Amino acid sequence: EEGNHAQQQAQGRQDAKNQGNCSHASEYGVECTEVPWHQHFVNTPFSRCCGSGGGCRLAHVTSSSAAPLPRGAKTRAPKVLASLQTLYPDAACELDFRTPFELLVATVLSAQVTDVSVNAATPALFAAYPDAFALAQGEPEDIEPYIRRIGLYRAKAKNLVGLAKKLVELHDGQVPNDFDAVVALPGAGRKTANVVLNCIWGLPAQAVDTHIFRVGNRTRIAPGRDEAEVERAIEDNVPAEF
Repeated sequence: EEGNHAQQQAQGRQDAKNQGNCSHASEYGVECTEVPWHQHFVNTPFSRCCGSGGGCRLAHVTSSSAAPLPRGAKTRAPKVLASLQTLYPDAACELDFRTPFELLVATVLSAQVTDVSVNAATPALFAAYPDAFALAQGEPEDIEPYIRRIGLYRAKAKNLVGLAKKLVELHDGQVPNDFDAVVALPGAGRKTANVVLNCIWGLPAQAVDTHIFRVGNRTRIAPGRDEAEVERAIEDNVPAEF
């Protein structure tokens, strides 16, 4: 039953991608408003779009940026993934959240600290500031006591207030389902955007941190000189369900 469920999830994601609504097609010289994401791979920068959530999309990295795939990596990948699935059958996001807003905030807080420490701080924080509208009314010094035990708490408190104000100003208080829009928020980056797109919208986006970067290069499944290259290599070489 678990296997069938995983297959259904993978097929659902594939169907969503194949029914893509690409509102930014003009960026790539494609004169249309609905183009399946896979058509952009032909002589265009890397991009993915999907119809899930009204045109949500992943990062785009130029097609020449990814490092060449080492010999044997394609055959090695299924073995490594099978081992990981055996070792971690219930792998899921380690951050505690109930809403897209809570996941966004928790991911911003998780930079350079453990998820355990973030999970210890966020219940009280979310009780006081349950949404972007509430947080936008606060000041950094109001937020600091809730996250004082988290590293870089002063900078993070400032970013959270700025992030909330941008959500209210630009997105009616909602977390956008667009990579560039999330990256543009204070305190967010590629990792934060990909966590939100994957965990909230179900897109096969890969958040690359220090650990993923190291494992991608050591296994040679996703080699790259920086996080963006490893991210691209994972999306190219690892099945979407993973």
